[in-house]
Amino acid sequence: MRVLLGVGAVVVMLAGCATTPIPLVDAKPVPPNRIFTQTSISARDTSSITVVRDIGYLGAGCDFGFYLDGRLVARLAAGERLSLDVSPGEYILGAATVGRALCSQGEDQRREIASIVKAGDKKIYRISARTDGGIAIEPTTMLGGR
Repeated sequence: MRVLLGVGAVVVMLAGCATTPIPLVDAKPVPPNRIFTQTSISARDTSSITVVRDIGYLGAGCDFGFYLDGRLVARLAAGERLSLDVSPGEYILGAATVGRALCSQGEDQRREIASIVKAGDKKIYRISARTDGGIAIEPTTMLGGR
């Protein structure tokens, strides 16, 4: 019985360490020195991809890299956002820990998803740390406002 209670306590503690979404209006922009690629579009295209990194202690010591079609676009710290203007089309979005020491192992565990962007789309994605040590990148509607 004590073992079962101990396991239950560990599960509760791990769940409490998961990252949580931050409203888009509260997320800080990624500083320019951590943006490595800019996209440009013509005046008639108004599509965008925005990524927001969760807040919380899990993974907070590492930057999370955001990848567009396999290229590192930016490094996001907890609670930061990045918006890119893009032309309509299909993209592969990715996220992985980046940096030194333990943070450098993320490239091998990069998570990727496909995104189809149509003219006028304003897509928002959330990057979060999972309790199993991995990263998730997923579309969301939760961050639009309060």
